[in-house]
Amino acid sequence: MMLRREFVVTDVDDDTVNLRDTMMLRRNETTTKGRASSESDVAAEEEMTWILANRQSSAQLMKMRIRYIIEWRKLKKLKIKVAKLIAKLAMLKRDCIELAEENKESMMRLEALTQEAQLQDEVYQAQLEEIQSLKEKLNWTKLPPNLWTSISGEEARNNSSN
Repeated sequence: MMLRREFVVTDVDDDTVNLRDTMMLRRNETTTKGRASSESDVAAEEEMTWILANRQSSAQLMKMRIRYIIEWRKLKKLKIKVAKLIAKLAMLKRDCIELAEENKESMMRLEALTQEAQLQDEVYQAQLEEIQSLKEKLNWTKLPPNLWTSISGEEARNNSSN
């Protein structure tokens, strides 16, 4: 008896491997005067059993190897993904630090502008108070309507006479 077995990979998914197992048995007929030898039949049966067990073990090892290769590829892809994510995280941390520094500078500028605006308001209030005190000293409650034109006219006359 002759045994021929083939394993063909039919489908490979991420988690499973499917094999097509084909076995072909051919009997070598040993005849001694037209009869099969029982001793050779027993030996052939034992050999066939051993071959089948060996083939099954080989098929299991092949499946395990293919699963290992699939898992190794998954691991490789995950390592690449992790490396990309680590690079992206570093870039985001750098951006975060830059934005924090920019925010700090903006807050300092805002504080300086606020102080400047308060100082301008204080100067304006002081000028209003000074104007009010000058009005009270001059006893003006209302400015004459042609005050500025009369002042500029007198200056023009004074400048032309010189």
